[in-house]
Amino acid sequence: MTTLITSPPKPTSDASAQSDCENAFARPVCELIDKITQAGCAPEIAFAAVKRVLEDQTHAYAKHPRPAEGHKPSPFPLAPF
Repeated sequence: MTTLITSPPKPTSDASAQSDCENAFARPVCELIDKITQAGCAPEIAFAAVKRVLEDQTHAYAKHPRPAEGHKPSPFPLAPF
């Protein structure tokens, strides 16, 4: 999966920042769910798994808001999906 997420069109302090962010990643998330279900996962399990991962990432980010120096996030190489 090589879908790119675009940069926000306005500053993150703008009132519509959350909506802009949701719009930017809605399609990649839907594509991820499609890949997971096509691989054989039931949709409700796929949604629960994605929700759990997002919750875990929320907690991890709260502890360490900045990635380690030199760390480059991957563009979603989620094998086997």
